Amino acid sequence: MIAFESFGFGASAILIVIAAVLVVVGFYVQVIWPLTDWDMVDVSLEAWEPALQAVLLLIFFAGTAVGFSMVTGAAFRKKTPPAPARRVSR
Repeated sequence: MIAFESFGFGASAILIVIAAVLVVVGFYVQVIWPLTDWDMVDVSLEAWEPALQAVLLLIFFAGTAVGFSMVTGAAFRKKTPPAPARRVSR
């Protein structure tokens, strides 16, 4: 159960990245393309495919690790107990 919830965090991280890419592409289509007529016909992403897959896997596993940390409660545990306060007598 913990693994599935952690994978959900990883999938959510990928969805956030995809949403950010869509925002950037939308900005490009709305602003840059009409002003410059630079339609990127000559741009090819096949050369970048292995690197992009590695980045997406890294984001997924980082999101999964963060999710595992949060679901198990490790992110909310205190590492060391605070030192007790001293009373100063006069």
